[in-house]
Amino acid sequence: MVAANPVRPELKAKPIAQVVTYGPKPGEQIGADSCAAARRPHGGWVEYNFPEAGSSRPERKVSYLLAAQGTPYVVGAGVYDPTATVEVLGRLSGE
Repeated sequence: MVAANPVRPELKAKPIAQVVTYGPKPGEQIGADSCAAARRPHGGWVEYNFPEAGSSRPERKVSYLLAAQGTPYVVGAGVYDPTATVEVLGRLSGE
């Protein structure tokens, strides 16, 4: 469930599986991947397709997700980059 998104406030209170529906993976898989990445001790990276703010055309996005200790929340931040790989970003962030 999206608790907040400062760039896309219309996503608030929507299940993540219904928000990231732009393929090639189904939203349910991206949601599961996101939860798994966030549960890692130092968080983790996921990649998916999602439109940038103000656009309806999905672009490749990579996001870092981290569970907020002591809460039911996950904090995430992403970047639209066609070349950054989850593997390289993971090494850079100490995964």
